[in-house]
Amino acid sequence: MSNRLKKVKFTPGTKFDLIDRAAAGEVEAAGLLAEGYAKGRYECELNQIKAMKWAKYAASKGDELGTRVLEELKA
Repeated sequence: MSNRLKKVKFTPGTKFDLIDRAAAGEVEAAGLLAEGYAKGRYECELNQIKAMKWAKYAASKGDELGTRVLEELKA
């Protein structure tokens, strides 16, 4: 019996799906995570530190939503 981990598929649009996609380099998912943590969406808990982290990353890659969330967090 093999101990290899199988690729887990998460429900699309949920926190863990977005984390998985953002970790794979999908910038749009990072922007959605920023919004999720900032506003409590996509099954994300409110967390300004995580929102700022993902917003900075997404904005640095040119994501419009990430940029908007970053501006809102800085206001």
